[in-house]
Amino acid sequence: LDWLTQVRVQYPLALATLWTAPSATWDQRRSVVACLEAPVVTLVRGGERAGKSRGLQHLTVAQALGGDHPAVRAWGEVNQLPVDLIPPGPGRVYAVALTSTFSLRNHRPLFDTLIGRGKHWYNRNGKGEAWLQVEVPGYDAPAEIWFKSLDQGADAFQGDSIRWAWLDEEPKGEQGRAVYGQVKARVMDQDGRLGISMVPMSGLTWVFEELVQQRRDGAVVVELDALDNPYLPAQRA
Repeated sequence: LDWLTQVRVQYPLALATLWTAPSATWDQRRSVVACLEAPVVTLVRGGERAGKSRGLQHLTVAQALGGDHPAVRAWGEVNQLPVDLIPPGPGRVYAVALTSTFSLRNHRPLFDTLIGRGKHWYNRNGKGEAWLQVEVPGYDAPAEIWFKSLDQGADAFQGDSIRWAWLDEEPKGEQGRAVYGQVKARVMDQDGRLGISMVPMSGLTWVFEELVQQRRDGAVVVELDALDNPYLPAQRA
């Protein structure tokens, strides 16, 4: 019990739950399973408050910590997830926002709520790129979560090798397509995955044509409906 308490304090991910709706076509838990099982890329589409970003945020932390981490194992048990599909040991992952300002205001505070002790921030409160290192028991190397943004341009994504990337919102336009291409290359040598959480508001973009219609890169498309989210009051969903 003391060991489990320590895990929960140091790694709140162990207590994080994903919403389920067995009668719906998709729910938050199954969207995360889809990301784990997809050949390369998963699009999690839905309206505001559907929970698309939160689920992929949980998965980003889990991918960084590794599938053998006690908090990830606990998270997997609570949510009935195949966490054996996450490579063991700490790794490097991306959390990609549209802008560094959005990352500063919305991404970084949320990751603070999922990681308790043993973390070290770099440029936590500054504009531009930031990263978070997390100590992982039994390993010398830390987990690394890099906070990047589309407005950095594709050149800023060159060179790294990562196991997972989360793109929060649609990578629109030629710049977005170029960043997507770079991120896909970054996960290639680790047989990694990437997930895109987005509100489909922009019509016939390259994302819709290539990933939704043509299913390039073996894209898996998940549609979340806020009306199925049990944590939202029905009259507000």
